[in-house]
Amino acid sequence: MLTVSDLNQLLSDITNKYLKRGHVTTRAYLTSKTDIQHAPTSQVSYCIGVD
Repeated sequence: MLTVSDLNQLLSDITNKYLKRGHVTTRAYLTSKTDIQHAPTSQVSYCIGVD
């Protein structure tokens, strides 16, 4: 099971990959559980995104 610390590290890693590609204004984020529960099945794979 992933902990909050694990998720924060994962998001940090994702953000750093974007920064290395020159996307200096990008920030990885995790949507709320509520957003995930109400998302159509086709959108669930986009729970971790880039803002």
